[in-house]
Amino acid sequence: MELSKAPTNQDKQIAAAAYNKFSQLPGAQHIATDFALSHLSRLLFDIQPKRVLEMGAGIGTITHLLIHHPVAIGKIVSTENNQFCLQALKENIGKSTDQWTLVPDLPAVLELGFTYDLIIIDGILDDARGYAVFQNGVVCFVEGIRKEIRDALINHLASRPLTCQFTSYIRPPKLRFSKKRLFGLIPKLKYQTKKGCHIARIAN
Repeated sequence: MELSKAPTNQDKQIAAAAYNKFSQLPGAQHIATDFALSHLSRLLFDIQPKRVLEMGAGIGTITHLLIHHPVAIGKIVSTENNQFCLQALKENIGKSTDQWTLVPDLPAVLELGFTYDLIIIDGILDDARGYAVFQNGVVCFVEGIRKEIRDALINHLASRPLTCQFTSYIRPPKLRFSKKRLFGLIPKLKYQTKKGCHIARIAN
Protein backbone atom coordinates (compact mmCIF):
# COMPACT_ATOMS: atom_id res chain seq x y z
CA MET A 1 0.00 0.00 0.00
CA GLU A 2 1.34 3.39 -0.97
CA LEU A 3 0.67 6.67 0.81
CA SER A 4 -1.36 9.26 -1.09
CA LYS A 5 1.64 11.61 -0.96
CA ALA A 6 4.85 12.20 0.93
CA PRO A 7 4.57 13.44 4.53
CA THR A 8 3.62 17.10 4.60
CA ASN A 9 5.03 19.85 6.81
CA GLN A 10 2.14 19.18 9.19
CA ASP A 11 3.09 15.49 9.39
CA LYS A 12 6.71 16.41 10.03
CA GLN A 13 5.71 18.84 12.78
CA ILE A 14 3.51 16.19 14.45
CA ALA A 15 6.35 13.67 14.22
CA ALA A 16 8.94 16.12 15.53
CA ALA A 17 6.78 17.03 18.52
CA ALA A 18 6.47 13.37 19.56
CA TYR A 19 10.09 12.50 18.78
CA ASN A 20 11.57 15.52 20.56
CA LYS A 21 9.46 14.88 23.65
CA PHE A 22 10.36 11.19 23.97
CA SER A 23 13.96 11.33 22.74
CA GLN A 24 14.88 13.03 26.02
CA LEU A 25 13.35 10.32 28.22
CA PRO A 26 14.86 7.14 29.71
CA GLY A 27 14.63 4.27 27.22
CA ALA A 28 14.73 6.63 24.24
CA GLN A 29 17.36 4.56 22.41
CA HIS A 30 14.59 2.28 21.12
CA ILE A 31 11.93 4.81 20.08
CA ALA A 32 10.61 5.23 16.53
CA THR A 33 12.49 7.63 14.27
CA ASP A 34 10.97 10.97 13.35
CA PHE A 35 11.08 9.74 9.73
CA ALA A 36 8.81 6.77 10.55
CA LEU A 37 6.57 8.91 12.74
CA SER A 38 5.99 11.40 9.91
CA HIS A 39 4.92 8.55 7.62
CA LEU A 40 2.61 7.20 10.31
CA SER A 41 1.01 10.63 10.62
CA ARG A 42 0.41 10.75 6.86
CA LEU A 43 -1.08 7.24 6.98
CA LEU A 44 -3.51 8.31 9.71
CA PHE A 45 -4.72 11.20 7.56
CA ASP A 46 -5.04 8.85 4.58
CA ILE A 47 -7.08 6.04 6.15
CA GLN A 48 -8.83 7.85 9.07
CA PRO A 49 -8.84 4.75 11.33
CA LYS A 50 -11.48 4.34 14.03
CA ARG A 51 -9.68 1.57 15.94
CA VAL A 52 -5.91 1.12 16.13
CA LEU A 53 -3.89 -1.71 17.68
CA GLU A 54 -0.31 -0.91 18.67
CA MET A 55 1.81 -4.01 19.21
CA GLY A 56 4.63 -2.99 21.53
CA ALA A 57 4.06 0.41 23.12
CA GLY A 58 7.58 0.78 24.49
CA ILE A 59 7.88 4.04 26.43
CA GLY A 60 4.92 5.58 24.58
CA THR A 61 6.20 7.57 21.59
CA ILE A 62 3.77 6.19 19.02
CA THR A 63 1.03 5.95 21.65
CA HIS A 64 1.41 9.67 22.35
CA LEU A 65 1.25 10.50 18.64
CA LEU A 66 -1.92 8.43 18.20
CA ILE A 67 -3.69 9.97 21.18
CA HIS A 68 -2.86 13.55 20.21
CA HIS A 69 -3.12 13.26 16.41
CA PRO A 70 -5.64 15.56 14.66
CA VAL A 71 -7.39 12.48 13.26
CA ALA A 72 -9.91 11.48 15.94
CA ILE A 73 -9.13 7.83 16.69
CA GLY A 74 -12.00 6.37 18.67
CA LYS A 75 -10.12 3.46 20.26
CA ILE A 76 -6.41 2.73 20.68
CA VAL A 77 -5.28 -0.58 22.20
CA SER A 78 -1.59 -1.01 23.05
CA THR A 79 0.29 -4.10 24.20
CA GLU A 80 3.26 -4.05 26.56
CA ASN A 81 4.54 -6.34 29.32
CA ASN A 82 8.11 -5.14 29.90
CA GLN A 83 8.32 -3.79 33.45
CA PHE A 84 10.55 -0.84 32.55
CA CYS A 85 8.22 0.16 29.72
CA LEU A 86 5.12 -0.28 31.87
CA GLN A 87 6.51 2.17 34.42
CA ALA A 88 7.51 4.56 31.63
CA LEU A 89 4.02 4.38 30.11
CA LYS A 90 2.51 5.17 33.50
CA GLU A 91 4.66 8.29 33.72
CA ASN A 92 4.59 9.32 30.05
CA ILE A 93 1.00 8.48 29.05
CA GLY A 94 -0.95 7.85 32.26
CA LYS A 95 -3.77 5.46 33.05
CA SER A 96 -6.05 3.76 30.54
CA THR A 97 -8.96 5.86 29.34
CA ASP A 98 -12.04 5.35 27.18
CA GLN A 99 -9.84 6.15 24.17
CA TRP A 100 -6.69 4.22 25.17
CA THR A 101 -6.41 0.74 26.69
CA LEU A 102 -3.15 -0.93 27.70
CA VAL A 103 -3.04 -4.75 27.81
CA PRO A 104 -0.12 -7.11 28.44
CA ASP A 105 -0.23 -9.28 25.31
CA LEU A 106 -2.12 -10.40 22.22
CA PRO A 107 -4.31 -12.99 23.99
CA ALA A 108 -5.59 -10.08 26.09
CA VAL A 109 -6.22 -8.15 22.87
CA LEU A 110 -8.36 -11.01 21.56
CA GLU A 111 -10.40 -11.01 24.78
CA LEU A 112 -11.45 -7.42 24.04
CA GLY A 113 -13.16 -8.65 20.87
CA PHE A 114 -12.42 -5.58 18.75
CA THR A 115 -11.60 -5.45 15.06
CA TYR A 116 -9.01 -2.91 13.88
CA ASP A 117 -8.53 -0.63 10.90
CA LEU A 118 -4.81 -0.20 11.56
CA ILE A 119 -2.27 -2.43 13.31
CA ILE A 120 1.09 -0.92 14.22
CA ILE A 121 3.85 -3.49 14.66
CA ASP A 122 6.61 -2.12 16.88
CA GLY A 123 7.44 -5.33 18.70
CA ILE A 124 7.66 -9.09 18.40
CA LEU A 125 4.59 -11.17 17.55
CA ASP A 126 5.41 -13.81 20.18
CA ASP A 127 2.07 -15.63 20.32
CA ALA A 128 0.67 -17.26 17.17
CA ARG A 129 -2.87 -16.70 18.43
CA GLY A 130 -2.31 -13.02 17.84
CA TYR A 131 -2.43 -13.52 14.07
CA ALA A 132 -6.21 -13.67 14.42
CA VAL A 133 -6.37 -9.86 14.55
CA PHE A 134 -4.93 -9.61 11.02
CA GLN A 135 -8.02 -9.67 8.83
CA ASN A 136 -8.92 -8.70 5.28
CA GLY A 137 -8.79 -4.91 4.84
CA VAL A 138 -6.59 -4.19 7.86
CA VAL A 139 -3.70 -1.79 7.22
CA CYS A 140 -0.36 -2.77 8.77
CA PHE A 141 2.37 -0.30 9.68
CA VAL A 142 5.76 -1.76 10.62
CA GLU A 143 8.23 0.60 12.29
CA GLY A 144 11.93 -0.06 11.72
CA ILE A 145 13.36 -2.91 9.64
CA ARG A 146 11.81 -6.03 11.26
CA LYS A 147 12.19 -8.16 8.11
CA GLU A 148 11.72 -11.44 10.00
CA ILE A 149 8.44 -10.20 11.49
CA ARG A 150 7.18 -8.99 8.11
CA ASP A 151 8.13 -12.27 6.44
CA ALA A 152 6.45 -14.30 9.19
CA LEU A 153 3.25 -12.27 8.82
CA ILE A 154 3.26 -12.62 5.02
CA ASN A 155 3.80 -16.39 5.27
CA HIS A 156 1.05 -16.84 7.84
CA LEU A 157 -1.48 -14.82 5.86
CA ALA A 158 -0.67 -16.77 2.69
CA SER A 159 -1.87 -19.91 4.46
CA ARG A 160 -5.38 -18.48 5.06
CA PRO A 161 -5.14 -17.33 2.11
CA LEU A 162 -4.57 -13.57 2.33
CA THR A 163 -1.93 -11.28 0.85
CA CYS A 164 0.08 -8.54 2.50
CA GLN A 165 2.39 -6.67 0.11
CA PHE A 166 4.47 -4.07 1.92
CA THR A 167 5.58 -0.77 0.46
CA SER A 168 8.85 0.28 2.08
CA TYR A 169 9.72 3.85 2.99
CA ILE A 170 13.42 4.03 3.85
CA ARG A 171 15.22 7.00 5.35
CA PRO A 172 17.93 8.29 2.98
CA PRO A 173 21.40 7.37 4.30
CA LYS A 174 23.61 10.15 5.60
CA LEU A 175 26.98 10.41 7.27
CA ARG A 176 27.20 11.01 10.98
CA PHE A 177 29.92 10.91 13.59
CA SER A 178 30.38 7.60 15.40
CA LYS A 179 31.27 7.25 19.08
CA LYS A 180 34.42 5.47 17.91
CA ARG A 181 37.53 7.55 17.25
CA LEU A 182 40.38 7.00 14.82
CA PHE A 183 43.71 6.78 16.65
CA GLY A 184 41.75 7.63 19.79
CA LEU A 185 41.46 11.24 18.66
CA ILE A 186 39.51 11.82 15.44
CA PRO A 187 35.74 11.07 15.41
CA LYS A 188 34.98 8.32 12.90
CA LEU A 189 32.35 8.91 10.22
CA LYS A 190 29.79 6.22 9.39
CA TYR A 191 26.56 5.99 7.48
CA GLN A 192 23.33 6.24 9.46
CA THR A 193 21.39 2.96 9.62
CA LYS A 194 18.82 2.70 6.82
CA LYS A 195 15.73 2.54 8.99
CA GLY A 196 12.25 3.54 8.00
CA CYS A 197 8.81 1.91 7.90
CA HIS A 198 6.71 -0.47 5.84
CA ILE A 199 2.99 -0.23 5.01
CA ALA A 200 0.58 -2.84 3.62
CA ARG A 201 -3.13 -3.50 3.38
CA ILE A 202 -4.25 -7.11 3.89
CA ALA A 203 -6.34 -8.38 0.98
CA ASN A 204 -7.98 -11.54 -0.34
